[in-house]
Amino acid sequence: MNIEIISTDTGTYDAIIKSIQVMGHEARVSICLNKSNLQDVVQRKPDLVILSKKNIFIENEENICLSEYFETNNINFSGSSKEALKYDSDKALTKSYLKEQGHNTANYFTATPGEYINDNKIPIRYPLFIKPNSSAYGNGIDDLSYVTNYLQFESKVLSLYTTYNEPVLVEEYLESQEFTVALIKTKKVIYW
Repeated sequence: MNIEIISTDTGTYDAIIKSIQVMGHEARVSICLNKSNLQDVVQRKPDLVILSKKNIFIENEENICLSEYFETNNINFSGSSKEALKYDSDKALTKSYLKEQGHNTANYFTATPGEYINDNKIPIRYPLFIKPNSSAYGNGIDDLSYVTNYLQFESKVLSLYTTYNEPVLVEEYLESQEFTVALIKTKKVIYW
C-alpha cells in the first residue's frame, strides 16, 4: 500500500513512517501549502492519505478542506468528512446536534461580555463551567473556568471572548471527568 502523510509543516513524522514501513507499506510525507501541491499528490494516486491537518489556509483565497479535496479526487483519506468536521470546531453546534439525536449532554448556552447583566438573567444556575466554543486540547480551560457567582462568570466570559473573539460556551457543571470521544455512525448505530 502506498501511503502519504499530508501536512502543512515540516513536523517530524519519522516514527509514523517507520511504523508504516514495518508493516510492509510505502510511506512519505507531502508538504501541501497550495492546490498545486495537492494536485501533485492526486497525480501520484496514493492508496491512502493520512491528514495531519483539516484545512490549508491560503492568503486571499478560499481555504481548502483536505478531506473534501481528496474525496472529490477519489483518494482514500483518514479523518472525517467536511460535513462531520463542522461539529469538530463548534461545541455548541455539536451539543445541539446530540440533543436532537436524543443523547444527553449538559445544559448549556453561549455568552458574550455584558449579554447577561445579572444572576437572574443567566439561564442556568451555578455552578457553571465556561470554556471556548471552538478551541481544542483544553485551551482556555483553567481554574477560573469553574464559576459560582456573577463576578466570576462575567470575568471568565470577558477573558475568553477577548482571547478567542467569539461567544463562549457556558455549561452546567457536572462533577465528573471530561473525555473527548469520537462518534462513529454506521447505518443507524452510533458507537461511542
